[in-house]
Amino acid sequence: MNGRAGALAMILAATVAVAADGPQAQVDSERDLRLELTLRSSDQFRPGQVQPGQIQPGQVQPGQAIDLGLELVNGAKDRPYRIVMPGDGSGWNWREPHVFITAETETLHDYWEPLAPRTVSRCKQFDRDWLDEVRTLDEQQRVTLDGTWMAVHRRFDLQQAGRVRLTAHYAYDGREVDGKGLGPLAGVEPFELKSNPIIVTIVRPLEIETLFKGTLTPGAPVEVAELCKAYVQNQSEKPITIDPAAWRLTLAWRVDGDNGQATVVGAPGKSRDAVTIEPGGMVPLFGKGGLADAPEGRLAAPADATVEVWAELWSMQSGGPHIRSRRSRPKMVTQPGRQGDESR
Repeated sequence: MNGRAGALAMILAATVAVAADGPQAQVDSERDLRLELTLRSSDQFRPGQVQPGQIQPGQVQPGQAIDLGLELVNGAKDRPYRIVMPGDGSGWNWREPHVFITAETETLHDYWEPLAPRTVSRCKQFDRDWLDEVRTLDEQQRVTLDGTWMAVHRRFDLQQAGRVRLTAHYAYDGREVDGKGLGPLAGVEPFELKSNPIIVTIVRPLEIETLFKGTLTPGAPVEVAELCKAYVQNQSEKPITIDPAAWRLTLAWRVDGDNGQATVVGAPGKSRDAVTIEPGGMVPLFGKGGLADAPEGRLAAPADATVEVWAELWSMQSGGPHIRSRRSRPKMVTQPGRQGDESR
């Protein structure tokens, strides 16, 4: 038997083995299984946040929930596959399967750089035994993979305006359940699926700026409302109405060496009337003529410290926008040249 005939015989034998083993055989992920990621809703606005018509389909505001759909599809015409449905712990890669979304930001035209996920903590209590979540995916069948791993607005800091490319992943690594092995998936080799990319555009019809009214004396506490002021500006082409009762307004600051923790003070705007901001116009966030009363809080820092101050608008509705200003550094009395901005 020549080499070509021998290779053909091996391929035929492997094909027969796959057909005999059925769902337990090794998954040919590139041929049969695929992930499909979709943008399920183009209406990203909710009542009381920003008037409709300020953004277009496929656009979202900073911090706003992105309504994504994810499905695992068996594209085979002649065989089923056994898969594991994701569960509690899958998004953290603590159990099978690992399901997650990666994000890239467009820095230049069609040039993409990966976005690092946020550092988030949670309890280590999760469903370790995934064997009861193995199911058979029949020919041409699809299944939805919804879960906390789809909360892109929590996983990534999507404040910067621009295009973001999202891709979903499903990875089965063959990690055994303690004392039970792999159960119905014994013999199935590890595989990973990668979805089609989805591109969304982050827009900022509302912009927040933080300015300083005075300087910071090292070691001397100062009321943060006396040190800085913040404005919200309408950068769109249409008027925008803001109801202070629908938002939480905060000033925050961080002093290096303070364990990286930010001090946040809020100012409820329930007593203030709704404000309409014309295109290009701005209103104060706090104080006289603003959306809320001045927040109460004192800031102090040593001479060699780096101090960052920023303001935020948080929608009171679940999944609504969370708009943050640039982080600005106040001027120190003993260091008059130390002032500037950093990224959001």
